[in-house]
Amino acid sequence: MPTPTYINIHTHHPSPQGITVLNTFLQEFQENDSQQYQSVGLHPWHIEEHQGVLNNLTKAADRKHVLFIGETGLDRAIDTPFELQKEVFVQHIQCAEQLSKPMIIHAVRSYPDLLQMRKQSKAQQPWVIHGFQGNLQIAQQLLKTGCYLSYGEVLFKNRPKVIEAFLQTPIDRLFLETDDKKELSIQQVYEQAAQLKEIPIFTLIERISSNFRKLALFEG
Repeated sequence: MPTPTYINIHTHHPSPQGITVLNTFLQEFQENDSQQYQSVGLHPWHIEEHQGVLNNLTKAADRKHVLFIGETGLDRAIDTPFELQKEVFVQHIQCAEQLSKPMIIHAVRSYPDLLQMRKQSKAQQPWVIHGFQGNLQIAQQLLKTGCYLSYGEVLFKNRPKVIEAFLQTPIDRLFLETDDKKELSIQQVYEQAAQLKEIPIFTLIERISSNFRKLALFEG
């Protein structure tokens, strides 16, 4: 990545705009010579139907173009037994530590659980909390443990507590994303983020590009 550019740290839709990390569900992963940066993991929503594919996680995640493990995580809004979710999440953590790759984390109503598991696992690899929608206190606790926070569509909504957390998130621990919103461009997210933080958009592009190089490409 010779020059700073838009970084879309988590998306379900390939895009020619900037650099994207395409989320790939483990049960759909195909071995090929793709040059598309990817993350690979078993989403909490798919655990009960596809738990058997976990045997393929390390092999899939060890591909050079797979930069992140995930998305994986914890979701208290679904029926999947929470203890089972935690077991699967631990397997992802172990894979990330073994391969020295950071993680993309899905968290719904589970930030305290996430903090507890990061502490218990003594994980050294960074975690990117995608689609973060917590308050400032939760944000600060996650940042203190070495996590990064990624924001997307929520920046366009009237969510004062989340916006407060976003404004207090240091740029060197920040990512932006479009997630599954096909109609939302990463440029629009950057423009909104720059406006909220009252900084030039190129500053945001430079700093998040630097975060990406450090976290995923191991430069600097």
